[in-house]
Amino acid sequence: MISDLLILLVVGFITYYGYIVAISATNVSPALYIPMSLVYAVVPVSGFMMVVINFIKIKKHIELYIKDEKEKFDIMEDIGGAE
Repeated sequence: MISDLLILLVVGFITYYGYIVAISATNVSPALYIPMSLVYAVVPVSGFMMVVINFIKIKKHIELYIKDEKEKFDIMEDIGGAE
């Protein structure tokens, strides 16, 4: 889970600064005559998708941890453990 949090941090930086670069681009592609901001927009869009995927992975980690703790509690209850 720690690695997913670090990945989330890095991808967040990439998304944020990619957005800044995309909105600040004023030039036009010489071959296609499209704004380069559309080309640079790939970075924040894909970064946002990676952030969403990473949040889903972190949520699954938390759900598995809670499920594991609940199973440990149920096992202790079944064998008559204290606490």
